[in-house]
Amino acid sequence: SEKFIENGNLVMVAAENFPDPQVYYRDVSYAAADYDAIAVRFKAENANINDNAKAKTFQIYYTTDSDDKLSESKSSSASFDECIKDGDWYVAYIVMAGNENWKGNITLLRLDPANDAGTFTIDKFVLIEA
Repeated sequence: SEKFIENGNLVMVAAENFPDPQVYYRDVSYAAADYDAIAVRFKAENANINDNAKAKTFQIYYTTDSDDKLSESKSSSASFDECIKDGDWYVAYIVMAGNENWKGNITLLRLDPANDAGTFTIDKFVLIEA
């Protein structure tokens, strides 16, 4: 997917042949016990999110200092239906602490705003303290 900054926001354009936009935050160092959740303000444009339940999910993957592999077992998500809708923007509140693997030191975060082609803009990304 193509990524660029526009008006201070991260914009990801996912093509039909690779409908899985994602952005990595590498070399981070967060104590998992200090954070319960992650809030993300984003919008989805020109996507088929209303036609596909899997596409309508904002998912966050992570690695830890004891396991550097990304996997479904080290991820948490929120469906768009669970998000707060603010005009064209969504606010996803993704609970991380409920995942048994959210422990130790978080070393990488991968944000997947949807599983669909389209334009996805991330305005804010905030770790919520425990």
